[in-house]
Amino acid sequence: MSERMTVTYLNVSDKPGSIVCTMGMHIISMDFYMAKLLLIRRKDGGLYIAYPNEKYISNKTGREEFSNYFWFGKKTADFFQIEGFKAIQAFCQQKGIPDPTNGQSPALKNPAPSAFEV
Repeated sequence: MSERMTVTYLNVSDKPGSIVCTMGMHIISMDFYMAKLLLIRRKDGGLYIAYPNEKYISNKTGREEFSNYFWFGKKTADFFQIEGFKAIQAFCQQKGIPDPTNGQSPALKNPAPSAFEV
């Protein structure tokens, strides 16, 4: 079980598509709770945890875009992905429910080397 983060709730999607599940998490050291996180399946099959965001129409382009409510720097974002996956897997094992990550690791693009040294 991850001692750095815990899952507060997890709802697996029964609809086909890129959203695997929605969840809430708690970063214990900061006493920071997050809701409406999404576990997303990319086109290449990789998984990642997406932050809560809002959809809006860009004034510049006129296209639909998304804006995160918050974000982390590169090192912290990679660490969040790694610990988030551990927390999901621990939560599912504890509750006796199927693990939506299927034991995968997060699909990190060019991971920050220091993210693995924390």
